[in-house]
Amino acid sequence: MIRRLSCSIRTSPVFEGLEARVVDFEIDCESIWERMKKLEPALMQASPNGNPDGTFVGMYVGAIRNKESLYRTGVFPWQNSPMWKGLLPLIACSDCGWEGCGGVWTRIYVGRRHVFWSGLGFSGAGAGFGPIYDRSVFVFDREQYDEVFDDLLKQIGPEE
Repeated sequence: MIRRLSCSIRTSPVFEGLEARVVDFEIDCESIWERMKKLEPALMQASPNGNPDGTFVGMYVGAIRNKESLYRTGVFPWQNSPMWKGLLPLIACSDCGWEGCGGVWTRIYVGRRHVFWSGLGFSGAGAGFGPIYDRSVFVFDREQYDEVFDDLLKQIGPEE
């Protein structure tokens, strides 16, 4: 089944009460952050030092801008690292804003006509990809997927 990707930009409280603009990815109008909150409430609970709404937040807009090619092509600078090969960050740590510290990731494959996200799982420094909380495979139409990122980059604007 072909899914529909969308995203929204919101302001989120992050480390020590600071606020930042973050991107929430949505699959068929369901926020991945909300999906994870239902699947793993303990993982998404409030952090004493970070986001009072949950331990993890969406992806910072700057990270999306800097890593656009990752989302569009599936080709990563860390491609030779077996731990993170083929992984795409979707939700970042609210304590530091770095998805590599800990967050929700998926495996990605980008084809000519479709983009595949396989599983929603945790990944962090030294953790590999696991546990996997949702083993769903999400298939997106490549044209619609690219349009989402075109629109998203217009909304994000130039570097702040």
